[in-house]
Amino acid sequence: MKFRYLISFFLFFVFALPGIAQVEDAFNLVLPGDQGSPGIKAKGNRENEPDSLKPAKVEYYKKSSDRTRTDIYTDADRPAGKKYIRRNDGSERIFGFSLFTTENLTFEPNTNIPTPKNYRLGPGDDLIIDIWGASQASYRQKITPEGSILIPGVGPLYLSGMTIEEGTGKITKELSSIYAGLRYGNSFIKVSLGSVRSIKVNLVGEIALPGTYTLSSLATVFNALYAANGPSINGSLRDVKVIRNNKTVAELDLYDFLLKGEQKDDIRLEDGDVVFISPYQQRVDITGQVKRPGLFDMKTGESLKELIYFAGGFTSQAYAQRIKIFRKTGTQRKVLDIPAAQQDTFLLKNGDEMVIDAILDKFENRVEIRGAVYRPGVFALDSAGTLRKLIRKADGLKGDAFTTRINIIRLRDDMTTEVIPVDLAAILQGDQDIPLLKDDVVNISPISDLHEGYWLQIDGEVRKPGQFPFMENITMSDLILMAGGFKEPASLAQIEIARRVKNDTATRSVNQIVKVFSFPISQDLKLTDSASRFVLKPFDVVSVRRSPGFGTPSMVRIDGEVLFPGSYSIITRQDRISDLIGRAGSITQKAWLKGTRLTRADSKSIPVDLAKILKNPGSKDDLFLVGGDVFIIPIEIQTVKVTGEVMYPNTLPFQKGKGLRAYLNRSGGFSPDALKTHVYVINANGSVSSTKPGFLFIHNFPKIEPGATIVVPKKK
Repeated sequence: MKFRYLISFFLFFVFALPGIAQVEDAFNLVLPGDQGSPGIKAKGNRENEPDSLKPAKVEYYKKSSDRTRTDIYTDADRPAGKKYIRRNDGSERIFGFSLFTTENLTFEPNTNIPTPKNYRLGPGDDLIIDIWGASQASYRQKITPEGSILIPGVGPLYLSGMTIEEGTGKITKELSSIYAGLRYGNSFIKVSLGSVRSIKVNLVGEIALPGTYTLSSLATVFNALYAANGPSINGSLRDVKVIRNNKTVAELDLYDFLLKGEQKDDIRLEDGDVVFISPYQQRVDITGQVKRPGLFDMKTGESLKELIYFAGGFTSQAYAQRIKIFRKTGTQRKVLDIPAAQQDTFLLKNGDEMVIDAILDKFENRVEIRGAVYRPGVFALDSAGTLRKLIRKADGLKGDAFTTRINIIRLRDDMTTEVIPVDLAAILQGDQDIPLLKDDVVNISPISDLHEGYWLQIDGEVRKPGQFPFMENITMSDLILMAGGFKEPASLAQIEIARRVKNDTATRSVNQIVKVFSFPISQDLKLTDSASRFVLKPFDVVSVRRSPGFGTPSMVRIDGEVLFPGSYSIITRQDRISDLIGRAGSITQKAWLKGTRLTRADSKSIPVDLAKILKNPGSKDDLFLVGGDVFIIPIEIQTVKVTGEVMYPNTLPFQKGKGLRAYLNRSGGFSPDALKTHVYVINANGSVSSTKPGFLFIHNFPKIEPGATIVVPKKK
């Protein structure tokens, strides 16, 4: 027996496998989504078909919220191992098609469950037989291609085609001849599946990727459809058949699952089953105010009411009293208006397009009140049908309501508007009332809206200068208090109020446009009695001047060769450099006067001739001090710096009597880019000396002093 099996196995490898390998190479198409089901493949050779019979090119994109991205693939070049979604084939709007193109729902069969009692055994199933109790034994047998297992001491048992429950009964009966405990009840047996076999299922008809698929033997119809990416664009989810041995054993309407979650017809497939998807019979389009707009497949005899159910029903904005249907007549199109009473019985046809309109954005009983009332807004006309009632509904008028004249804006029948003026004060004092119409708008203006915004302004030495709202009977003391009070530099001399001159009856321009009032301030920065009681008017401008004698101390600094270097305050506006030198205890013996430099905040440096200043204090060279000035009196600098376009920029020792050329030569001379005629010298005190033209192309170079910097510019 074993020898016969070895011979069969050898012949299978020699003759069958090479042919199978060639077929696999020519026919295999690995599907997207096969990462969860190893071995799921579609087969079919379309290379030799005419172009008219080949499926249209379908593009795929990686699942993403951004459908404009560029990672798009065709059937031939999309990477395997991930789910790719169909694109550009028109299926996005067809209800239910996305079920088979999402990564979040795979319909993969669950293999971690007890073997179902109705599971049918077949070749390749791995059976585990456990016996315990009075007798103990364990067998593991795989059903052979002939449909049987071989149990030692029992012989072959044919199990193919039986359910797991029927197979367990047969195995128990045969093993009872060996294990007597199975007959008397003191031994027990359990038969289960060790590994699940694979089956081959054909998916044909209107399938996105038709072919032969290798699936788990636990796979159902939904598993197979998902592996094949569901129906093609012409396929119907309403008519899916399972054909077994040339007989239809199940018919599925996937709308039951999509709409109610029912899987009652999702039967388990068997080896050799055919899953067939028919073309759709009727496909209709519904748009507008429904919860699930899109394309839906309809069966013959289904009505408009059922389509609305498929679409999730109407939204809250839907106008359901009449539905508009666009229908093709064969030669042209026509429009049908279906009232609500006929929706239950109206039958749809292929290609019908339904449009669910929204309700109108208008009201049948609305009136509105705006302005100086406590509760402005929209009210029902039936409870506020007159002007008096509407004002009461709005909790009455505010105190600033301008009642001499209000407006009622009314919409005419021709959709134009008119304004109806009303003396509200007269109506409130009398017994008359004004009836309102639908869409009337009552506008009651506050008094503040009838004149420009009044303001007051205060500038100068107060803590919070700026504009403030005008209030009746506001005084200057009130305004200064609102501005945070006076600052310390406020002048005691006067506060000035500028008031515009208003002449409503003038017929020509006048010269005076502002009238000015002035008030003094007391020593403790308080207003006099007359000033504090001065009542301000709209648009008055109050100015608090700064005291001319007030100022904060300004500081200067002197460093270097003086007896007392440091910071000094400016005593008077007439303080000069010579005064600062005197307060610093004069200069030391090491002071180098020619190198004195003054740095001022608003400039880099100012050349100073300290020798002239000390010789003639108060002269034009003796500058007035400015806050922030910094003086540096150095010791003598005994070097000369050469920089710019020379061969070797350098700092050289100063040599008395040597001219500019000597220092240039010691720095390697001019470079090729040197602008020789524009050499200049920056002296130690910050002054600049430039080269001047002489006689017959001879240039007069500046004199070189200690601490100088020779600069050779570059040619442009």
